[in-house]
Amino acid sequence: MSKSTTKQRLRVQKACDICKRRKVKCDGLSPCSNCIRHNVDCTYDYRTFASRKKPRFITNVLSSSRESSVASSIPLSSNGKSVFIEDQTAKLLLELSSNREHSSNSSLYVNDEKQLSSIRRDYIIHGPEIDNQKSPWFTFSRDKYRFHRRYQNVLPYYLGRSLLSQLPPDSIKSFNLEVPRIQNYGWNLSGGHYIKASTFSDSNDSNNNGDLFFNFDNSMHLSIVNKLLNFFFNEINKSLSILDYSTFWKQYNNGFLQQGKQNNNSTKLFTSILYLVLAIALRFKDGELQAPNVEEPFFSEEELLFLNKTHDKEGKLFNYSYSIVSKLTFEWESFELLQSWLLITFYLRTCHRQIACWSALGKAVTMCKGMSLHLNQLPEIHSENDRIKAWNCFWAVFIMDKLISFQIGRAYLLDLPIDTMIRPDNATKTKDISWFSSETIHLYELSLLILCFQKQNAQELSPTESLEFRQSLDLWISKQNFDNWSSLYQVQPFLTYLDIKLTFEAKTLLALLEPPTDLTSKSLHFNVDFNSLISASCHSINLLELIVKNKQFFIPWWLNLSQLFSVSLISLTLLQAGIKTNSTKDLLARSMNLWNSLANEKPKNPPSMLAQCVWCIKMLNHIACLRLLQATSILNELVGINETTDNSVNKNNFEQFAKVGEDEEPDQENDSNMPFQILQDSLSTPTDDLLEEDLFGNLQWFDQAFL
Repeated sequence: MSKSTTKQRLRVQKACDICKRRKVKCDGLSPCSNCIRHNVDCTYDYRTFASRKKPRFITNVLSSSRESSVASSIPLSSNGKSVFIEDQTAKLLLELSSNREHSSNSSLYVNDEKQLSSIRRDYIIHGPEIDNQKSPWFTFSRDKYRFHRRYQNVLPYYLGRSLLSQLPPDSIKSFNLEVPRIQNYGWNLSGGHYIKASTFSDSNDSNNNGDLFFNFDNSMHLSIVNKLLNFFFNEINKSLSILDYSTFWKQYNNGFLQQGKQNNNSTKLFTSILYLVLAIALRFKDGELQAPNVEEPFFSEEELLFLNKTHDKEGKLFNYSYSIVSKLTFEWESFELLQSWLLITFYLRTCHRQIACWSALGKAVTMCKGMSLHLNQLPEIHSENDRIKAWNCFWAVFIMDKLISFQIGRAYLLDLPIDTMIRPDNATKTKDISWFSSETIHLYELSLLILCFQKQNAQELSPTESLEFRQSLDLWISKQNFDNWSSLYQVQPFLTYLDIKLTFEAKTLLALLEPPTDLTSKSLHFNVDFNSLISASCHSINLLELIVKNKQFFIPWWLNLSQLFSVSLISLTLLQAGIKTNSTKDLLARSMNLWNSLANEKPKNPPSMLAQCVWCIKMLNHIACLRLLQATSILNELVGINETTDNSVNKNNFEQFAKVGEDEEPDQENDSNMPFQILQDSLSTPTDDLLEEDLFGNLQWFDQAFL
């Protein structure tokens, strides 16, 4: 090799973040020459570098971590070299080719390059090896390629299966008992307005520019649109802050209404966003019963007549928007398209299947990654508005990714961005930051907790991690105040917290069940805290009772129904196990009162899943009652009960204090002071006399015979 070639070959111990992502040579200086040439900030991530100097010794190639982007490593030493294997193949190959200082504490030795190559090949082919504690309850679905992470989703099935296994076959057949299937009970709160699958394949409406829905030159049509838009931004958007209020109204008033008849892609895209907003607003407004003490109706009679005239106007609005956004996404990437997919995700979370919601969310995440928003970099030519949009769009996707993924029971898709990106909880309301509301900031904080809870490779939290997670939840709620609220968007952070809390604490209920299989490799450890579980359930019932009282339950904020089901299931499980029966009895009674009250309501879109939830609770209760009756029969037959009321054998006292059967009852006041009086007398009595006293001379407390 020539000298010139040798000089061109550059090896550095650590490359800066920009060079590492661009996969270009870095001189390792701070700032490096590349960053100086491009006039950008040069930053180094020293966390992984520092961990390599003091490696964490484990027996597996990987251990679980709080973030999927941060991996633990082990040193592989060979001929004076130390190599670190990490969770990314690219980093693995880079580290395998680098020289490291020999570690005297290496836990794994590779004696030759052949063995090293074999380990590297096995890692690349088979992936990371996870030391995952097997759980008999949490497996892949019996009939779907799906892993279940929400404990309250699998609890009805395994509780019913455990109880049913103790009943004779003739009882099961005669009462037509059935184990509830595994599903996300309470997912959908929109019931009769559940959109049809044909909506996603029928694209006839996409051939026009939307004039069939609203005529923006008609004052009555314009009045409906303005009312729905105000309702969306005042009562819905503030929860997740998908759209910016001022930006949207500026485009709507100054651009869309003046150029609405133009048939170009930009106009079609804004029309799609507008119609998605209107579809969401119609769905939520339909779920709102006539609130008490409201004299003026939301829509006039003429407006209601127009809305009811066209069948399924809401579905047509969504169909048009979905078709346009899908076609434009095939060719474009933009902030507006990203926001459109978030709105589609929001709408589908309200009224359609989990898979549809998950797919729409995936589109938003893919576009976010494709635009590299997580790198906090901007093109040379950009406006101030673009910079703000980039920041807000990324964090909106990040928050919704954590919440929706958690509620479906799947792992999140989007990792945290680079450290130089300002976090929402550190942001202040300046022109540099966001249009995020305080509710969105709270949901961001909860999304970070979900990041710790939902591990990527289906690992369970260790006992130590469970305690830390519980403490983090308690710390978060201790800083909040949700006492004063008028709109449901204001309590969405509290409902989300309760959903996370109940899901996490419901894991302890599985310890009360008989495992469905004995093929468990390790014993299961649970940090049981029934008091915390019952406390969270009480908070949920208190809030749900207030929501029902205010006639806001059927406004389709999705956690209303699922949380009522979770509390009912938790109460039933604890009660049939005989744990905290007084508290759980009250919780279950209040839950059933709510179910009965909701069943008597007649909303515009009665939720079909309400009947499914009630059936599941009552079926489990029926099985539990039969099991308890059977246990009672067995106990009566084998043990029996006391036929008499004579409890004298339980009333024996120590001989030196009293005799069984004495007629005189000891004076209550003197009796309560007896130990103190004996001690006081002993202090004034000579020692010789004490030994002669029958009371102290025969003080054989632990082997005193009873009469």
